[in-house]
Amino acid sequence: KPKLPGDFQIANFTLAKEAVKYFTFRYFPSRVGRLKLAIVTAARKTFIPGRFEVVQKNPLTILDGAHNSAKMNALVSSIKHLYPKTKFLTVVAVKGDKSIKSMLRQLDSITDRYIFTRFTQTTDLGKGLAYDPTFLSMYTKKPTQVVANSVQAIRKAQIISQKNNLPILITGSLYLVGEVRKLWRYKTI
Repeated sequence: KPKLPGDFQIANFTLAKEAVKYFTFRYFPSRVGRLKLAIVTAARKTFIPGRFEVVQKNPLTILDGAHNSAKMNALVSSIKHLYPKTKFLTVVAVKGDKSIKSMLRQLDSITDRYIFTRFTQTTDLGKGLAYDPTFLSMYTKKPTQVVANSVQAIRKAQIISQKNNLPILITGSLYLVGEVRKLWRYKTI
């Protein structure tokens, strides 16, 4: 069983493990003896930045680049399983070509309140193609705040989190996660 958190991570790891086993048995039978150790090592050491990544314990802060309806469903399902009855302060930015209605409907079930923001990184479709955070806020009835700068949105989330004793979830885009992950990586928060 992998060290990776999130139900979807376990399913993905299991699929990869089975593919490696098949490939090794079929094409490299002389290396089958090393397979078990390789799988155990991979289960212990595999790490995927920005995929159900707990970057802080107090307050609990999770980064997950769920950027479409299927990935959001997997994230929400894992959160409900690992943190039942817990509501999050959710920081969200979404790339302009995504189905925000479905994504936010799923997030509503685990969210107490939102901070909508945008990322500034250049995407595969060009620069500045995140949805306007004010536009995103129209798709939920939950309490919301709009903070256009992603780094400022995280700092605002930490203040609100402390006041309301809420864990923080940062999601909606790998671009957002990539942009703010440095705050923990370099300990600037």
